Amino acid sequence: MNDPRFDFSQMPAAQRDAFLAYVASSELQRYAGGIVPKNAFYEPWVNRLDLKLTQDVKIYGPAKLQLFFDFINFGSFLSKKMFGYTELSPFANTDVFRTRTLTGTTTYGPDGRLRPTYTAEPAGFLIDNTQTRWRIQLGAKLSF
Repeated sequence: MNDPRFDFSQMPAAQRDAFLAYVASSELQRYAGGIVPKNAFYEPWVNRLDLKLTQDVKIYGPAKLQLFFDFINFGSFLSKKMFGYTELSPFANTDVFRTRTLTGTTTYGPDGRLRPTYTAEPAGFLIDNTQTRWRIQLGAKLSF
């Protein structure tokens, strides 16, 4: 609350207290008053196995047809236990892997300090089922 880079004067007391309580209860607490270093947080190991098969078929002269078969997330097809790959995202229409965002906005005051607003803790993650399930893609490419 006494950080010279932030201005909490425009934030209602209840909102400010909720924001500071969230930061205090999160892993960010150990970086209070400083900058979070690069790679301070890591994601769990991900097992994902994709399979791609291609076959070139000569047609005539330099022309050839390339047939391909992509099996995306093949590991999930083989064994969900071994390849328990699950993508989580805050919005189902993105390919973001595990992002949590505080609800609110931040502006700069005339003195250059940050003026955050805070309305709620980040919601839990949604399983992005379109990225988690296995998929097959077949195709052809003509080159000459």
